[in-house]
Amino acid sequence: MTDARPTSSCGRIDPEALDPSTNLPAVLVDVNAELTALFNRLLVFNDDDLILEAAAHIEACTQPALCHELSAVTIDHIIQTLQDNLQSQPLQTVGYSALADIASAGDAQQQAVVACGGLEVVLEGLAVHERSAVTQYKAFDVLATLVANNAAARAKLATAPVVRTILRSMQLHAQNVDVQFGAACTLAGSAMNSPLNVKVLLECDAVKVLVGCFRNACLQKQRVAQKVGSEDAQSDWRRVMQWAELALRNVARCSSVVRPRDIESVDFGKYGSCVPVDELKWKLVFDCKQAHAAHAAHAQASKP
Repeated sequence: MTDARPTSSCGRIDPEALDPSTNLPAVLVDVNAELTALFNRLLVFNDDDLILEAAAHIEACTQPALCHELSAVTIDHIIQTLQDNLQSQPLQTVGYSALADIASAGDAQQQAVVACGGLEVVLEGLAVHERSAVTQYKAFDVLATLVANNAAARAKLATAPVVRTILRSMQLHAQNVDVQFGAACTLAGSAMNSPLNVKVLLECDAVKVLVGCFRNACLQKQRVAQKVGSEDAQSDWRRVMQWAELALRNVARCSSVVRPRDIESVDFGKYGSCVPVDELKWKLVFDCKQAHAAHAAHAQASKP
């Protein structure tokens, strides 16, 4: 069977000539022209099969070695294409994958994605395509990358509608390890040293949802452990537990917003039914009390 990967729309990259060890073109191309032409072609034809076929080619153009060649104009063109075709789930999925690769390439690329409205279009797509687990995961890949390293991106997540969209995705796709992982990473980054984000998370009952995420991941890890050859699945659910815990601890350590009673009032389930959840509760209570003690000590030391 012949390779179904698409040929170049403007002739600069021949997918058949990609180096199999790197998936990069043998000769550095004008990647800005290539990506612009690819997304123009998808914009004109907007055919689901064509979009999926183009995914490998777009991925080749957004490898780290080439992302540094991208201009803000090209990034803006990709984002505008996504904005103009918000209802196309395949296009959104492929586009988010490209944006995640671009955002992972460095600070300059992240700033360009944020400045060109990439965060907003991904958040819109997250709400529109809430039933598609793969689109949700790709969207969270972009969001988690941006909020972990970009203060402007974190600030844009500090609204109740955005947080509720993320929490709804977690609840709709509770059994999907990729969505749970991406959402937990996004919330962990959002809560990092950001009192305003933590305040919104509390108002939206994010602590309750994250505890549920942690508990579910723990139970899923125990369930798959009974199957032969389940090491990868166990590792995936363990990562969900780790990031859900980090998100919760980032919230608990925000002494200017969170009080110990905010943690203690959350339903962690019946004590003894899940030991890791019991341990998590006391970690969070301890973190919160320790943060308040440190804050009080600092305030006392600052008095004249």
